[in-house]
Amino acid sequence: MKAYFLQRLVSYLIDFFIVIFIVTGITFFIPTSDTYKEAYKEANEISDLYFNGEISNSEYLSRYGDVSYTMAKETIVVTVINLVVTIAYFGSYSYYMNGQTIGKKIMKIRVVNKDNSNVGHGILIFRTAVIYGVIESIISLIILQLISSDMYLYAITPLEILQYIFVLISLFMIMFRKDGRGLHDILFKTKVISLK
Repeated sequence: MKAYFLQRLVSYLIDFFIVIFIVTGITFFIPTSDTYKEAYKEANEISDLYFNGEISNSEYLSRYGDVSYTMAKETIVVTVINLVVTIAYFGSYSYYMNGQTIGKKIMKIRVVNKDNSNVGHGILIFRTAVIYGVIESIISLIILQLISSDMYLYAITPLEILQYIFVLISLFMIMFRKDGRGLHDILFKTKVISLK
């Protein structure tokens, strides 16, 4: 029987907080640079100026692009740790737990192949990379190394928009398709079933 949308949502929220807890535990001891702190403060000031109508669209994009580039450069290590933990948890851990994360186990659901067989490790990793934005983050890290700060925001924004669109399409498909399969499930020939 297919897993209901609410089961999948609650499972995801549980897993999301587990991943955040793990990443925070690992990165807690990594000091925040003064450069990042200054860029973060400047980003907030630029946003305030823009929303108060004190700067134009083009000035906002130019200034915000520079500080977002700086913040991204200063958080590369944290980003990589987040990617590794996400892949390890949703891809590898769920493989060794027969298609279940802790959230899925609590909600009594699991990921299986379309024919109800166990999902392979590679498929779970690629499924994770697509639905949890790992591919988008890796491409963003590559872009960060290849382009200048004035082009950074213009380069990553379309990637972020595509990721949001992909997730939204998947959410609507999970909610409204009879089989409850999202776009990522269709791409990788998987489904999420209820064990109740």
